[in-house]
Amino acid sequence: MRKQQWCKQGAAVLALGFLSVALAAPAGALSSFGFSQASSDSTPAEWLGATLSYEVVDLQTFTLSVRNDTAGATAFDISHVFFNVGDQVGYLNLVEAVSSVNGTNTGAWSVGDYGYDRTTAFFGNFDQSLRTAPGASATERIAPGETQSFTLQMNCDYSACDFDALLGDLSAGGYGQAHAALRFTYGPNLDAAFGAITNLGTTVVPEPSTGLLMATGLAAWGLRRRTRA
Repeated sequence: MRKQQWCKQGAAVLALGFLSVALAAPAGALSSFGFSQASSDSTPAEWLGATLSYEVVDLQTFTLSVRNDTAGATAFDISHVFFNVGDQVGYLNLVEAVSSVNGTNTGAWSVGDYGYDRTTAFFGNFDQSLRTAPGASATERIAPGETQSFTLQMNCDYSACDFDALLGDLSAGGYGQAHAALRFTYGPNLDAAFGAITNLGTTVVPEPSTGLLMATGLAAWGLRRRTRA
């Protein structure tokens, strides 16, 4: 009976730990989410593979990276990144962009300043976007296997930004809602589609150090309970 109770309590603590990674982002914590949960059209969602990660640097700065996980016959480039931020965020400044293939490429990307820059097919409108210029060359898009990293600075209405709200809100005005979306383009037969993260709770990928600390804490807690029993 006590063993069953320990298992249930341990599972509850583990689930709470994963949820806290999704909803809060203290400085230095890296949060990662997988795409291919939903597609804007008939393109299979599993073709639209990518990993989005963000890390808080200081009270007004964070890094965001996108790794293109598409490959082979279903390979796509990625040209746009859409995501949500807290209501108190006035605007974003792109400080630097770096490609794992081409090095620093800040000039190839910009923050979407207009409403149409933040609008997607099917998933509606997002708070912010990062995009390549219309007609940009293939080398400026995120290629299969490439990771594109961005350093961004928030201008907030308060003294400090609320990073707990990063990705937390859902898009509005579309047929479906999402926390973040990517525009996948130049895929099979020059296909293009939007892929999205629709459920943060099931896509969190904790860093190895985070998972190790959680596992160690649970193991120590369980050993203490068994010793006392």
